[in-house]
Amino acid sequence: MSQTRSIPLSFVNHLQQVHFKKNEVEQEDIMSLLDRFRVLNSFPFSAMPAFYVIDYTRRDYMLMSEAIRNIAFFHPEDFMDSGLSMLLDIYDKDDFKVYNQKIFTANANFLQSVPQAERDSYVFSYTFRVRNGKGATCHVYQRGNYITNEKGELLYSLGMVMNATGLYNQRIMYHSIEKAANGYPGEQQLIQQNYFYPYEEDTILSEREKTVVGYMAEGLSIKQIAHKLNITVNTVANHRKNMFRKTGTNNMAALIAFVIRNRII
Repeated sequence: MSQTRSIPLSFVNHLQQVHFKKNEVEQEDIMSLLDRFRVLNSFPFSAMPAFYVIDYTRRDYMLMSEAIRNIAFFHPEDFMDSGLSMLLDIYDKDDFKVYNQKIFTANANFLQSVPQAERDSYVFSYTFRVRNGKGATCHVYQRGNYITNEKGELLYSLGMVMNATGLYNQRIMYHSIEKAANGYPGEQQLIQQNYFYPYEEDTILSEREKTVVGYMAEGLSIKQIAHKLNITVNTVANHRKNMFRKTGTNNMAALIAFVIRNRII
């Protein structure tokens, strides 16, 4: 793989750097690439999603479909007229900090690591909160991909957004990167899966979680821990899953090493 420049540290910095890249992709090429929506057709919602296309170089929306009315209670022309300033205005401030500094950068760095010819086969998803047109908090799930130049700079974003209120933990942002398996859009291969916490206090293990991981460190099985604490096996498994998310680990050895290293138990 060719070596390229380092990616900006944030979404905001990226917008500043690509502002003068307007002519690096032909508009005809952009419109012909809209069929990339076909790789987004595997999503866990029955409601009609809103489709969007964002031009980062102009900070404008090229497309926002009518379905956004039912998702966020805004007219699509609100986005078309105001551009990215509309999105930034309604974006939950705590969630945007995570997106700006972590999620966008993770996506951009990943695309830098793969050949240009393969970039359109990757799908990037994440959850976040916005203030909807009625002034209430709306949880949304966004799924899309990017158009880049040869250097790997993200010039356009296109995809779909759906109402996810009640389907995801309200204080956790889920993020994933998938690849269309064998070029078939209905079969995605999970490449990365991350959980981000806008509020630091949510990463602190509860007393019950500390008790559970303490028993795990002693070598007890999930069934033994459930019996000892008089809870179900599923409850113990859920505690373990939550601790994986909070600590950024994905197996028991890594989790136990984390809590010992950080003197949690």
